[in-house]
Amino acid sequence: MNNNKKKIAVLGGGLGSLSSVFAITSNPNWQSEYEITVYQEGWRMGGKCASSRDPQMADRIEEHGLHIFFGFYDNAIKMMREAYQEIDRPAQAPLATFETAFKPHSFIAVQEHINDRWVDWPIFFPPNDKVPGVAANYEQDSYDSPLGMLYWLLKNLKQQLRSNAHLQSYTGAKDHSVL
Repeated sequence: MNNNKKKIAVLGGGLGSLSSVFAITSNPNWQSEYEITVYQEGWRMGGKCASSRDPQMADRIEEHGLHIFFGFYDNAIKMMREAYQEIDRPAQAPLATFETAFKPHSFIAVQEHINDRWVDWPIFFPPNDKVPGVAANYEQDSYDSPLGMLYWLLKNLKQQLRSNAHLQSYTGAKDHSVL
């Protein structure tokens, strides 16, 4: 048998690698054109997005960092919606749909270690009626875009500092910020 398929070796099972494989395998008849192998060290796929539970530690979640999927990650969210549609999980399965797996939130809190104390920085984002991953049409002066989010954060930094007036007494502290 003559196999003229292009062989693709994917090194690492991180988000970039798996997104690329998802894009290739979304094309009709991809199986007749490509032979894809993903090589991953260890058993856990997902790279920086990987998580699992440790049965030796009361099933505590082990992860690689904070998982916030901001709504302006439109392409990534669109891909997640497509992946959920494609796997078509049974309705009774845990996290069966995109809507049950991803919930909108308008509040996050970050902490900063200042003078041997953890100081809270609460951040409230104004909610909107847009659906991430569906027909994005973001305005650059809106907080819905990455540039708009940066503008919004800078604009509201002064207000955040005022609402956390107790932080002013910590001037000169070493920076040990944590997200």
